[in-house]
Amino acid sequence: MQESNTPSPKRTQKKVSAGTIIFQEKEKGDRAYLIQSGEVEIYTLKEKTKNILGKLGAGEIIGEMALFNEGQRTANVEAVTETILIEITQKKLQEKLQNSDVTIRAIVNMMTRRLVEQNKSIEKNPTSIEQLSAQINKRCESFADTLPEGKAKQFNQEITPLIDTLTESLMHYNS
Repeated sequence: MQESNTPSPKRTQKKVSAGTIIFQEKEKGDRAYLIQSGEVEIYTLKEKTKNILGKLGAGEIIGEMALFNEGQRTANVEAVTETILIEITQKKLQEKLQNSDVTIRAIVNMMTRRLVEQNKSIEKNPTSIEQLSAQINKRCESFADTLPEGKAKQFNQEITPLIDTLTESLMHYNS
């Protein structure tokens, strides 16, 4: 990321180009960013498959989860357009939370836990026909592994064409 040429006595701004990876899942993170302008895409990678969690734009914050999860990023963020970010450090956020009411701190902590759980749930659910098909195939393979060899072979011979037909039908209706 490049530092912006715009000086600011109170805030650190960063200007990133479209296609720039702002941060990656499982990286250590100690700061979040307020999107001043532009758009970013949030996603996870599972078995080289991109699971899009959402897109955010001006006025929204990215990276806040790392400030509450022992510093580990829970998703990847990539700039979709040229984006200007305002940095929010973990230290500054902790100062603000410590100076807030105990009820506010409890609500923030509860909401953070729920968001982490929701992100994990989203990751488990397919977001495309290809992902759905791969997930069905994988589950069928796992089930076939529990069957005696003769039944497993028969199961695979009967189920594979059904999965292929289902996938083709979904793609047809999706186009």
